[in-house]
Amino acid sequence: MDSFLNPLQSGLGLYLGRFFDGIIPMTKAMEEFCGRDQSDAMAFASGRMVDEAEKMLRQWIEEDFDGPETGGQLPAIIVALDPEVIPTGRDFTRQLSSPEYVRLSDDDARVFQLRTMTIDQRLQIAIAAHDVTTAKSIASQLLLFVDDQRRFTSVYQFAGHDLPWEVFIDTVDSPASKIPLESKNLTLLAVDLTVKATIPLYRAPGEGEPHDGSVELPHGYPVVLETINQGAM
Repeated sequence: MDSFLNPLQSGLGLYLGRFFDGIIPMTKAMEEFCGRDQSDAMAFASGRMVDEAEKMLRQWIEEDFDGPETGGQLPAIIVALDPEVIPTGRDFTRQLSSPEYVRLSDDDARVFQLRTMTIDQRLQIAIAAHDVTTAKSIASQLLLFVDDQRRFTSVYQFAGHDLPWEVFIDTVDSPASKIPLESKNLTLLAVDLTVKATIPLYRAPGEGEPHDGSVELPHGYPVVLETINQGAM
């Protein structure tokens, strides 16, 4: 995962954690599923899930993901982020293409430059289970959760600050589509979503550039504290 998307993935993980904590078990398999820790029930995968569905399931079962420690049990939720970069339409939001000067908090006098990128990040949430009823129940509750909670927060770190940026979830009417598998005793349902994310690009003065001489690092840009209108004197 590219480093600039790590906060987005972390925010998505916390968002799905809220969903996981609120699942109502409706089958025996779901009772076991809900009794695990989140890291033993879901994981992130690289690439698009639908393209390599059986491979991803095999990785889960063989514990090739970083998270699970329970033998890759099913049911499981596997999340894949599309590697493509798609700019968000300008009818929805706008980017800061040219740097603007900003302060990060009222308690910090330093001034930095900020630009922003706005992207549509496509993702796929796949629910795998040994029986159709369990897969459908988890998928249905996921769609209900997304319909109710359309936003989450990504937190970016810069100059000693945790900087939250809101992420908006689009396409909540997406169905949970069945993905064909060779195995007859597995069901895989996939929900395709798009999140609209603003990714901040903060910048401090580089080596040799004028700065404010602040004690804290990184230094901020120099600012004008007061001006005198000589024509008025």
